[in-house]
Amino acid sequence: MSQAATSLTNLLVSLAVAALLGPSEFGLYSLAFAALLLATALQTGWVGDTLTVLGERVQVAARWWQHVVTAAAASIIFPVAILLGMNRAEGLALSCLTVVWLYEEYGRRRLMAALRFGSQGVNDLIYGTVTGVAVAGLHGTNKLSVTTVLLAMAAGGCAAVLHAQLLLPRKTRIWSSFGELAFRAEVFRYGVWRSAQAGLGSAQTLAVRYATAAGVSLSALGSLELARLVAAPLMTALAGFASVLLTTTSAEEHLGRRRHRSGRLTALLTVPTAVYTALVLWQFDAIAKVVGDGYQPDRWSLAGWLLVALIIGLTQTVSVRALIELPSRTTFVLRTWGTVIGTVTATACALGGLVAGVPFGLAAGTVIAGLLLHRRLRRGAKDQEAPRRSGTSR
Repeated sequence: MSQAATSLTNLLVSLAVAALLGPSEFGLYSLAFAALLLATALQTGWVGDTLTVLGERVQVAARWWQHVVTAAAASIIFPVAILLGMNRAEGLALSCLTVVWLYEEYGRRRLMAALRFGSQGVNDLIYGTVTGVAVAGLHGTNKLSVTTVLLAMAAGGCAAVLHAQLLLPRKTRIWSSFGELAFRAEVFRYGVWRSAQAGLGSAQTLAVRYATAAGVSLSALGSLELARLVAAPLMTALAGFASVLLTTTSAEEHLGRRRHRSGRLTALLTVPTAVYTALVLWQFDAIAKVVGDGYQPDRWSLAGWLLVALIIGLTQTVSVRALIELPSRTTFVLRTWGTVIGTVTATACALGGLVAGVPFGLAAGTVIAGLLLHRRLRRGAKDQEAPRRSGTSR
């Protein structure tokens, strides 16, 4: 329910911007959202995933790092927005939204770490409701713009932050126990690599979107991203599944219980993903009629994004296993190879004017990263099995 609420809210906001502001403005909004996702991914890796994997013993240090990461993001995001071509008002609105989103994400991850998925779902519904009402009000008063949309999302985030902090135990609230905040090298060692790893995909997204806007136009980026929106619910559902799987698997690891269920989970993810892909491609003409004037829906672009989603489904369990079983640095290096290859390929397509080839380039990088992680996990399993066999033979 949590991921569904977040996905639906962001999807509806994106569709509102696309339909009401046109391709160029939607392209600019897509750039701003990519920068926001990059900041959120870095915070999630440094604080959220660290808290999930290392457990409650690092909660004080994680809270300390939350403030550090948020302050760093707040100071960097504005000049980044200006470099992306946004004006000052849009840059300030994005900076405000970034700070709010990072604290909202902290509350969500605290609820997730406590396995309170129902409360997390309510929290996301609050964000979605407030944001939706704000966007509808802006549209009704003819004040809808990229700036006001970002501020509406910030308003929804503020409501979600307040709800989460009131719901959490006092000792885990973001503003509690400032006198006890402590530096923990353990959080730094895990978080710095996990944050870099988590930011790879978002950095890739930002780079490719910027290349598309610079190499072709903001309108072309808007059309490409509108095709991605069709596959976005599926991608978000897969990401939500990965978050839940990471949380439950980490809890089992802490309790000394490990279940080998990768094959069944991969099938569980792949089958509905393939069905969704087939239905969307089958109904492409009907979907194209819904797209507003100024957009150029492309069957190949849509097929490329659906291929990305399918590959994510195939590699999801491998990615989660790598987070838990492999050193953070090893996982980061292996993922970097796939990200670099995917980014170079997609960027070359964008700069060359072959916009429909962008998602296929990203898909190629995702495949390579998944294969590298799978190979490393298998090698680790064989290394662990060898001493056992040796001991048995004796």
